[in-house]
Amino acid sequence: QRKRSEDLYGMTVGLWDFIGAFPDGTPRIRVYNPRFEDHGWQSTHTIVEVLARDSAFLVDTVMMEVVRRGISIHSVMNNVYWAERDGDGVLQRFRFDQQGAGQREALIHIEIDRQPDEALLGDITRPLQETLGELAAAVQDFTTMQARTVAIVDELKTIRPEAAEASLNEVKGFLQWLVRNHFTFLAMQEYRVVDRDGWPHLQAVDDTALGVARVCPELDLLEPDGGPLLHPHKLIVFGKSGTRSRWHRPVYMDFVGVRKCNEAGEVVGEYRWLGLYTSLVFNNSPRDFPIIGHKLRMVLEGSGLDPHGHDGKRLMQILETFPREELFQTSTEDLLKTAVGVLHIQDRRRLRLFVRHGEFGRFLSCLIYTP
Repeated sequence: QRKRSEDLYGMTVGLWDFIGAFPDGTPRIRVYNPRFEDHGWQSTHTIVEVLARDSAFLVDTVMMEVVRRGISIHSVMNNVYWAERDGDGVLQRFRFDQQGAGQREALIHIEIDRQPDEALLGDITRPLQETLGELAAAVQDFTTMQARTVAIVDELKTIRPEAAEASLNEVKGFLQWLVRNHFTFLAMQEYRVVDRDGWPHLQAVDDTALGVARVCPELDLLEPDGGPLLHPHKLIVFGKSGTRSRWHRPVYMDFVGVRKCNEAGEVVGEYRWLGLYTSLVFNNSPRDFPIIGHKLRMVLEGSGLDPHGHDGKRLMQILETFPREELFQTSTEDLLKTAVGVLHIQDRRRLRLFVRHGEFGRFLSCLIYTP
């Protein structure tokens, strides 16, 4: 939408006033319907402006918070600069290069569908403040979560009897692989096993929540505090959280749980992570992934096909292009059944649906293959 020069001038003056004060580093949010008599310019759109310290996923998060309300975005402007401020947060000078002192700040200006005035504060501003607070916790704790994950590798002991699908060494290798830019860590929490009426339950350990788990009590870490210990024979479990990410990508978050064992191989606790697999996971061959690569080899072996033969190569191609989350969450047995089922319909003009129950009883996964 083209703007009149007087509206561009009024908008610029308003933005200059907006960035003038940033007292405590908490993101500033301004949502308003521009009126000439109130703001010095006018528009047929509602304006969302955010001033924050620059961080990963900031623009994505702001846009997601708007879009998930069914509101259309008409334009987005984002600028990152270095700002020097006095002790009260009043802007002294800024620049667009990295020379000199100051902090990196981001100014976001978004024009959206016109909203009624009464919706601006409660429907947009407050939820956006909460979401940006949660994002800040995830970004601030990111390196801490990585470091804690590396430390956990040295704490792990095997379960008795040792899990068939993932050995202790494979689980250690998997956690080290996650830290190497294969997982966007959003939350962590540690649990201990307690006895309740003769059954093992999980209880959150105080002061172990990191990232979004530190500031968002309703975050779904699969089982609520005090929930039963599920699949106690597995050293590592995968799943999907019931909470959609409001940061970076609007999808149900990926869950990883690793059991903490004592010297006798008894499960005494659990480490839990929530986050999102990165583009490296989706763009690279799963044959090279810890645990998953072993699972694919087990599937090929279980199929009885020659890995160098025509059908063996086709089966491996099916597994190479399989949805990555399914490779993590599907057991070797179920993955074998599904992959062989896909192989059998390759040359047929048939529609086929494959359904998998999630291990934690929260999701049905449906894969539809069409000719």
